[in-house]
Amino acid sequence: MEAASGLVKTSVDLFNLLHASYQKLKQLPKDVDFIQSELRSIEEAIIKNSSNADQNWTSSSWIADLKLIRQKIEDAVDFYNYRVICKEDDPGVLYGAYHSAKTFLAGPRSKLLKDIMDIKQLISEAKERKGYHRQDPPPANHATTDRAYQHANEANPQGLETPKGELIQLLRASSESSKKLRVIAISGLGGTGKTILAKEACNQVHYKDKEFDCCSWVTASTIAIKLIARDVNKLLVHIFDKLEPPPQGTSNHLATGPPSEENISEHLRQVLENKRYIIRIDDLQMETGLWMNIQCAFPDNNKSSRIIVTTTNDKLAQICSLNCRVLRMQPLDMGSAHALLERELPVVHRCPTNLNQSLEMILKSCECHPLAIVNMACHIRETGNRWEWDHDKCEQACNGIGSGLVNGTGAFVGMSQVLNRTYSSVNYNTMTCLLSLSTYPKNHVIKRKSLIRRWLAERLITCKDKRSGEDILNECFTNLVEHNFIIPVKISISGEVKAFRVHQMMLQFIKAKANSENFVTWIHIHEGQEKEQVNNICRLYIHNSSPKDPSIGNKTELSRVRSLTFSGLASKTLMNFKDFKLLRVLDLECCENLKNANLDTICRSSMLKYISIRGNEGVSKLPPSIVKLQYLETLDIRETKVDILAMEVIKLPQLAHLFGEFQIPSELSNLETLFTNNISNLHTLVGFCIDESPAVVKLLPLMLKLMKVKILCRQTTPRSEVIEEDLLLSLKSCFQRKLSAPNLSLGSLCIDFSDVRDLDFLHRLEEPSFLHSLKLRGKFSEKSRGLPRFILLSDNLKELHLSGTNLGCSVLSLIQGLQNLQFLKLTEDISITEAGEIICECGWFVSLKRLCFDVPVLPKIVIREKAMESLKSLQLFCIVLGGFSGITHLLHLEELVLPSNVTGPEADDLALQVSRHPMRPKFDRPLGDPGRSIGSKRMLTRKNGFQTLKLGKTS
Repeated sequence: MEAASGLVKTSVDLFNLLHASYQKLKQLPKDVDFIQSELRSIEEAIIKNSSNADQNWTSSSWIADLKLIRQKIEDAVDFYNYRVICKEDDPGVLYGAYHSAKTFLAGPRSKLLKDIMDIKQLISEAKERKGYHRQDPPPANHATTDRAYQHANEANPQGLETPKGELIQLLRASSESSKKLRVIAISGLGGTGKTILAKEACNQVHYKDKEFDCCSWVTASTIAIKLIARDVNKLLVHIFDKLEPPPQGTSNHLATGPPSEENISEHLRQVLENKRYIIRIDDLQMETGLWMNIQCAFPDNNKSSRIIVTTTNDKLAQICSLNCRVLRMQPLDMGSAHALLERELPVVHRCPTNLNQSLEMILKSCECHPLAIVNMACHIRETGNRWEWDHDKCEQACNGIGSGLVNGTGAFVGMSQVLNRTYSSVNYNTMTCLLSLSTYPKNHVIKRKSLIRRWLAERLITCKDKRSGEDILNECFTNLVEHNFIIPVKISISGEVKAFRVHQMMLQFIKAKANSENFVTWIHIHEGQEKEQVNNICRLYIHNSSPKDPSIGNKTELSRVRSLTFSGLASKTLMNFKDFKLLRVLDLECCENLKNANLDTICRSSMLKYISIRGNEGVSKLPPSIVKLQYLETLDIRETKVDILAMEVIKLPQLAHLFGEFQIPSELSNLETLFTNNISNLHTLVGFCIDESPAVVKLLPLMLKLMKVKILCRQTTPRSEVIEEDLLLSLKSCFQRKLSAPNLSLGSLCIDFSDVRDLDFLHRLEEPSFLHSLKLRGKFSEKSRGLPRFILLSDNLKELHLSGTNLGCSVLSLIQGLQNLQFLKLTEDISITEAGEIICECGWFVSLKRLCFDVPVLPKIVIREKAMESLKSLQLFCIVLGGFSGITHLLHLEELVLPSNVTGPEADDLALQVSRHPMRPKFDRPLGDPGRSIGSKRMLTRKNGFQTLKLGKTS
């Protein structure tokens, strides 16, 4: 009886315990929905208030609180997805035993409930301190907004002779076409010498040569932080007030009384109507759509009047520019940079023998930026005796200036003002993307598309409108380029930045910013210092230089890390991924000795969305358990030795982007059953070889979301005809794919047969396509010069790259009717044997913007009037130039590239034509053999074109 009573009591207790658990857990999904809703409101409040220029201490502190709450909410939501959804416990355990129920209540769900209650309390406290976080930011204080910003003290560097000469030529009236009003925009990062360049050129043509009737100079940043509609008239009033004739000219007949802001535009036009004027507007930052409100105040009176605008925004410079190309400031050449630094440190003869090494280190840290050099020299003068500066102290100074740049303390006030003002001029999403670049090591070359995919996987930005996250991130990246935050390293034929690196001063700045906001955690492990304990980590960067097998501390919390970037020596202990429960992004591109064994635990992080092991030749296979990563979206195995990829990886349900150079086993009995119910999510399939697995091409039509594909062939096989037939049938099916959802059209196709196979079989493909990008590489025979009909039928084609042997430039006449083609590149591996010349007739390539020839011998090219009227960039990479005529017919040409090793009368004649062009395009003569793209360690300098810098080892 007692035993029965005890059993009944235990059952009742168990029932009560399970009932309490059920009541709590029933509320869990609702609680998660609530905090997710709060997360959206918090993110909106952060975005609005972060862009408010009038933040006081209370607002900044409140925003910091919101960011902390946001991180806790993201942790809780991811923890819920990981524990409750991804690893749902078997409900049967609740009834297994009393001990199991107690363990369940004390388990991860109970901890999650407690975390949500804590978050609700934090939200309530934040509302009490600042009011509800959905409120709009306080109205701007106009008195504060209009306050005068001190202009950065720009250096007076040497090395401006060449751009100064170009600018003076643009200011003068040298031809009939130059009599039109010309707006010359000078863009570049602050402190590169834009203002001093404009000032020196104006002094020459106006005060010395007296070529203009009147002149005015204003600094826009002293009028408003960021020009909006109400500030345009105020700017025009300032321009009017500062109008002056030459010093030795007639009396000031321009002073007709101060006009009101309402009629200033018309008044200014009347005053300037019959005069040759020159206007200089420095440091312009404004909404791009407002420039026409300013320009309309200046009459185009056919008297060779000029307006000079300096800005840090490339997009604004493009909009302002009129009848002239944009002048982009470049770093100093090494000789001028040395001279500037030695002028700022005059007691060079008293310095130690290793002075040259210290100077080289300073110049590399400043990357020949004039203002940075001046500030660094000032820092050295303030820190101690210059002759006591050894190599170690110099390195310490170069690596420790971040806080000074952010806070504007010490000798870095000028550079700090430049960086902070440019940083605050972009939106919050762009700021966040910029801060994320601090997770990469110094001098590391970053690929644009890989970076954007990484941002997507990390959920870095907030999407408030109907645009996709990828569109918003591309816009953010464009902002980084336009504001000169980054240094382009490789430019595509379409003019997009393919690869870049971060300016070292900017990297120091954003690292200090990221550190102050706990945005990124950096752990550097050296020999003898092998343990470091850090908590509250969201994004983690580890650099290991210890040859041993170190760890980062047993108490370091890794379960909440979202992003991990690893560089240096691979380590079995450091690469034990079992503790990274919520990891989404894993970037191992910068490892030095990564092996297969280091990836054994990679699949312990079941939330992974992005994996890159690119460039690690020590990796030859992926762990079999990678097929368990059900959330994986991007897998990049390029430049590794992974040459076989299992079909199970291709079938991962969320995999959208796959990169490499691999075979896919083709022992497949029924290919049609592989992708049933549209389970393939692949958008990008780049680099699969069909040498030994020809049947795989039959999968392409079954991948209904496939938008970009690259097909490789590296050898000839006995089954070549079968491969070609299967490939033709698959491409035909892809071209015929309907545009209705969920099917997407194949937009980008690359067929790379190297020099082992010809492309004649493509002539049998006569289907029109929706391709916007096409790249073909292989052997071109005489028959191939007729080009596949599907190319000529591709009305949407915007980018075309034909590369191989025996191609021939006569292909231009075959494709000149492609109405929407904007980017064209022709690459020939063997000298062209064609005689005669290429004549581009009227009406050719009506939309073409960029044209590149990459050939050993370039025949003579003749441009007729009204041919290629939209062309902006012409690149002639060749060894022998056959001649070029008609450059002046390319009315919108902005740049012409010809390697400096191409000499002779043809090159001289081309230079003469460029000098007489009404747009005065940039004539770029890169030193030596620049390769087919800008190298990762080359910089464009003011004097010498491409100059190789001996950059230090990546750290």
